[in-house]
Amino acid sequence: MLYYGNLSSNKTEILIKNYARLLNSGVSADEILVIVQNSKMKEEFINETKKLLTIDALSKFNVYSFFGLCHNFVLEYYPILENKINKGKNRVLPNLCGLEASRYIFKKTIDKQIFKGYNSKTNLLHQLLRRQSLITLNALTDEEIDKRAKILYESFTGEVKNAINLYKQKTLEFRAFDYLRQVQLFSFLYKNVKNPYKYVFVDDADEIVPALFEYLKFIKNYVKEFFIAYD
Repeated sequence: MLYYGNLSSNKTEILIKNYARLLNSGVSADEILVIVQNSKMKEEFINETKKLLTIDALSKFNVYSFFGLCHNFVLEYYPILENKINKGKNRVLPNLCGLEASRYIFKKTIDKQIFKGYNSKTNLLHQLLRRQSLITLNALTDEEIDKRAKILYESFTGEVKNAINLYKQKTLEFRAFDYLRQVQLFSFLYKNVKNPYKYVFVDDADEIVPALFEYLKFIKNYVKEFFIAYD
């Protein structure tokens, strides 16, 4: 079900009414996923939903920003990832952290992966972070990355690929997963676990990142109904 309109068209209110309707009809909150733009909108969505409920208040609503969804997915299904990690001392939970983790690990990676003729390590660090962000949020495959590199006549393609692979290896060993690494792990997990959601709500769908679009496209055959609002 699609809802189209401008900022004053109450699209979010319509989503909330349909969400509350499903909950009041007996659908479990565990079977419904809601994607909003940020934590402020998450809080508002939940608070407005509670006002419409005719059942007892629920302890958990699956209302997330995209990065929040990735974060919680990694936590919930981390044992699957743990079995894939061959190095380092096993731990119960990963260290889900901020961007500074990537900066630190990439900085150490540069010392191991030599970039001939590239004198500025500060600029190189910035370029690696930017490249990793573009790859992750656009859900690019290795083939798409190589194709773009050829179009741009990149001279450091091999070194960059090695650096990113080393970075990914180290984040697994250290369990130091920043928000971009969490997106990558989420992309692996949802393809390897059973989809838990029967209903999916997406607010401001015109602003979602390609990585979220790929997820929604992947689960479409397992979902009973989508409720999508966009401008």
